[in-house]
Amino acid sequence: MCTIKEAVGHIIAWPKNKCVELGLGLDPEDIAPLGSRATSLNKCKLLDLSDDDVVVGEGRWQTKEAKALVNGLPLGPKAVKVFLDVVHEQRTYLWRPTMDLAYLEDCVHSFISWPVRKVVFDNPPEATSQQSPTPKTVSSVGRETCIKNTSVGSKSVATTSTPTEESPPSNQHGSQPIKQNQKCKLMDLGERKQVVAEGRVHSTDPSQMVHFVRLGPKAARVWVDAVIVDDAEVWRKTDEIECLKDAHGSSIAWPLEKLVIF
Repeated sequence: MCTIKEAVGHIIAWPKNKCVELGLGLDPEDIAPLGSRATSLNKCKLLDLSDDDVVVGEGRWQTKEAKALVNGLPLGPKAVKVFLDVVHEQRTYLWRPTMDLAYLEDCVHSFISWPVRKVVFDNPPEATSQQSPTPKTVSSVGRETCIKNTSVGSKSVATTSTPTEESPPSNQHGSQPIKQNQKCKLMDLGERKQVVAEGRVHSTDPSQMVHFVRLGPKAARVWVDAVIVDDAEVWRKTDEIECLKDAHGSSIAWPLEKLVIF
């Protein structure tokens, strides 16, 4: 990207002293995820709410998770969170209008919710779980084959299973899977074996965004409820969060090997 025009719909870096806060109150979940491009495989078309033969817009679906936020409200069941790239019928009413947003044209280059029965997927979410598995790759989205190594005597035997949905990782002892909102303790990132904070696991999905960066494998997005060591370093620093004290009451990424689930 060389011009602002080319950057429309994407996230870019900009000097902090050259930004003016307009008080829009956008939630991080309502901002386009880093890495989404118009050439993404998750393209979709939005059908008119009353006529299945009319395409009113095009975009990129992000999730069907009922708890995902759109304009600060949960997406809910039987709906899709879509980043709107193009509007074909500008005076189309939104499925869920707000005080400030009534028509589809008001939401270009932002997220909207749309009923799943009115979305045509170029690559349906359900189809991703039917793709050919890739050896030696662990996927929490069910797109590839999970490889588990089991020791038998002195040999290692590989067993495979293909999950149809997100497979939650196990805790440190491998006895129970990690559930959403499950309480946890954050251990020091060094070798001190010290509890530095307490919180709740929000997600272990590698594609989950945390401060505009993908969570990635072997990590969890954690809500920090209580800070025990204020100056303890965080795993991934940002301009606003450099130590755990800065992260109190917000979510951060933390390596699974440094989490104690209870």
